[in-house]
Amino acid sequence: MRLAQEKNIPLKSIIICTVPPQLCRSEVTFKKQFPDIKIYRSAFLLPIEELLTTSRLNRIVGEFDRLENYAQKGDITQTQLPENVRDVLKKVKKMLTTAQ
Repeated sequence: MRLAQEKNIPLKSIIICTVPPQLCRSEVTFKKQFPDIKIYRSAFLLPIEELLTTSRLNRIVGEFDRLENYAQKGDITQTQLPENVRDVLKKVKKMLTTAQ
């Protein structure tokens, strides 16, 4: 973004690429900083075995916590999680807590 701004290149859209757990936070962070630029998202594929490790699940839960915390601080735009996602998140948190 800095280079585009320095070269006075007007951007109308951008593609954000990251691992799936970080995609939402990346989008809302960018949207907060550049609200007029259209955002497209693309996730790097990760094997399901890698996503379901205790370490990765803790990081994914942390991403949801950061979405809430950063929105409360005003660092990112507010994100509304669907009820079914919140339900699964509670179950995963409980599972991780009892597994430790």
